[in-house]
Amino acid sequence: MTSLCVIVPIYNVEPYLEECLDSLLHQEIDDYEVILVNDGSTDGSQRIIDRYVAAYPRIFRAVWQENQGLSAARNTGLTYCTKEFVAFLDSDDFISENGYSAVLSAMQKDNADIGVFESVWRYPDGRQEHRPTLPPFLGEFNVRTSILSHCSANNRIFRTSLWRESGWQFPVGLWYEDLAIIPAFSTLTDRIFLYPFPLHQYRQREGSIMSRGKYSPRCMEIIPACQNVYSLLHGKGFEAELEYLLTFQLCYYASFRFLAFQKYEEIRTCLAALAALYPHWEQNGYYKERPFLFRFYCRLLRRGHVRLASLLAKCRGKN
Repeated sequence: MTSLCVIVPIYNVEPYLEECLDSLLHQEIDDYEVILVNDGSTDGSQRIIDRYVAAYPRIFRAVWQENQGLSAARNTGLTYCTKEFVAFLDSDDFISENGYSAVLSAMQKDNADIGVFESVWRYPDGRQEHRPTLPPFLGEFNVRTSILSHCSANNRIFRTSLWRESGWQFPVGLWYEDLAIIPAFSTLTDRIFLYPFPLHQYRQREGSIMSRGKYSPRCMEIIPACQNVYSLLHGKGFEAELEYLLTFQLCYYASFRFLAFQKYEEIRTCLAALAALYPHWEQNGYYKERPFLFRFYCRLLRRGHVRLASLLAKCRGKN
């Protein structure tokens, strides 16, 4: 019998928590538990937790800790996990009905250690956007391209033994914690399965950690996050994938957040961090497969033409 533990870190999400927990009730899994880790919430989240634990004691288990952040809450949940498989779900998101059930069933057929599925981005104005987990230019999903898929803990089911035997944890106190560790799981198994349906409902909201409507100096933590995943992946036979992953994150992705707030020196610092690891990243095979405008934009940044790159980004509607 397949068993699943879902770890839900909770911090001041009272308006969204019931929808999250209700979605977890609608999963047809016999051996199933949900560990609710209250990371020191100061709103009414604990009252909601208590109500669900009382109503569904077979499913929900509550843990409380002083506020330590998302990574620490997930790590705490892992210490309580006793099931064969484990998943993570942020408490302002939710999962489609029987989503976990469907993925687990497919994983059993393939004897997979990791099941990856799609996400739907939900915006405050009601818009919904399906962003493919695997960028289309990569073609087939496999152990190599999985490193370059959307690196979220929330759109995966893991065999719990991968966490136990590796000893890995989410880096505490660091933004971009998923980037820092999730791609490296491809070094632990080649039995990775893609379930190509949008099951994870990913809420975009003001006030969330990674909201693009505000700037925080902690956005610079993308550098140590990339350095962390580099330390886990480097030398494991996935160098081309790792090089492109860091190129995309430190040159392309990070630049949009910084350009929106005219943080030009921060862009240069990210590019210097990339060059320190991969000085010839423009020769990467995955990078060369990208469209001309993508490469032209990155080339402008590398050559220090930050304001020209910003103009190009605005013309393309990127910030």
